Amino acid sequence: MIFKKESLNKFILYIISDFFYISLITFLLFSVVELIEPRFISAFINLNALLTLVVITGIITIMKKD
Repeated sequence: MIFKKESLNKFILYIISDFFYISLITFLLFSVVELIEPRFISAFINLNALLTLVVITGIITIMKKD
């Protein structure tokens, strides 16, 4: 099966866009839990790394062409 480069790029941007929304919701949820119960999430997951991931995928999502 041969893919056109254009359709493959749109597919990858769609996946990155979905990943942005999922990581943003996860970050917000983890932040709320962390505010309620300190060190509950940050003992296992570095929220700064998750925030970096959210920012990078967000920039890619904003810059994509429709």
